[in-house]
Amino acid sequence: MQGSVEYNAIYADRPSIGEGRNGELFVAWEQFDSSNVEPTTSRLRAGVWASASTNNGATWGPVFC
Repeated sequence: MQGSVEYNAIYADRPSIGEGRNGELFVAWEQFDSSNVEPTTSRLRAGVWASASTNNGATWGPVFC
């Protein structure tokens, strides 16, 4: 890896799941990119990603951020 992560980053990788009004499921998580480094702190940057399922989690749609 080209940078480090904060001491509490292990908590950030845990996915969160929720249910919409029509019963669809949503999941969101933070994902670090080992090549995307903040130049002033040398820490890795992360993006928030999400996906949805309309069939109770049997299949998931494309990831969006």
